[in-house]
Amino acid sequence: MRRAVLIALGALLALLLILLLAGWILTRRGIERALERFPARGMFAEATMPDGSPVRLRLIAEGQGEPVVLLHGAFGGVEDFEATLLPLLARTRRVLAYDRPGHGWSDRVPGALNDPGVQAEAIVATLRNSRIEQIDLVGFSYGGSVALTLALRHPQLVRRLVLINTPSHGWGTGTSPVYHMARWPLVGTLFRHTLALPLGSWVQEASIEKVFAPAAPDERFASSPAALALTPERFLANAEDFCVLDEFLHQQESTYPTLRTPTLLLAAPEDRIVGYHIHSRRLESEAPNAKLIALEGNGHALLFTETERLAREIDLFLSADTVPRAR
Repeated sequence: MRRAVLIALGALLALLLILLLAGWILTRRGIERALERFPARGMFAEATMPDGSPVRLRLIAEGQGEPVVLLHGAFGGVEDFEATLLPLLARTRRVLAYDRPGHGWSDRVPGALNDPGVQAEAIVATLRNSRIEQIDLVGFSYGGSVALTLALRHPQLVRRLVLINTPSHGWGTGTSPVYHMARWPLVGTLFRHTLALPLGSWVQEASIEKVFAPAAPDERFASSPAALALTPERFLANAEDFCVLDEFLHQQESTYPTLRTPTLLLAAPEDRIVGYHIHSRRLESEAPNAKLIALEGNGHALLFTETERLAREIDLFLSADTVPRAR
């Protein structure tokens, strides 16, 4: 009996090792393909954080005029904007699309938990190093959370704020245990380097459908750097982002009545990723100069399903002489 148990355990261990080896090989190949498909184009902005930490962020810059900064969502990068808003907004403005810290080709801020506050300060540091004194700021999804924090902390820097399907409030349920596990010292490292990319690729089609629902997926989403975001270090950055967001926003939400920056909220009531009533509707009721526009029939991926509408609404908002609403 004991021998049979040992044989079974040995077979199970062998199977596990084979699985991990296969995952490691698939991950190495996936990394190579992702790096080839999404190379480090654009430019790098370097600066120093207030505590002396170095900052190095990748950005794509196009157009001429007043500066508009774009911040992408989770498992994304500047390519999301290149396929959607960037060329439209760059017709009349200088558009700076950033890879957030730890995403795309931007470095994570060393020695810090890169919550939305740290990410916001990293972006501010590079703007100040470039002697940019005022910006209009557009954030999508998680990038909107960073943009919201940036506007709260640096009101003199942000002239107008646009948030697209943005988490703004704590929702009380945290995030998937998978993201917590990905941060563990040993098991998490092994998972990120063997299974995260193959499993992520396996469920990608269903994930894309959920992101777009109830709308149909747009073929331009193929240009989104999701494959790059599944590589080990970038997957860790996303996992860390998700693990801190709920509590961070819960701590921040009491400050929204102090947000005087004119703010445009563009959100989909049927969004299955970021709850419309939990976030956008509440933020509209709490921020003094916020206006909410609901885009019916859409899901989370508004960048792709309503590109022209978003660009039009953003252009009108940034060009207006008055704030959207004052209470």
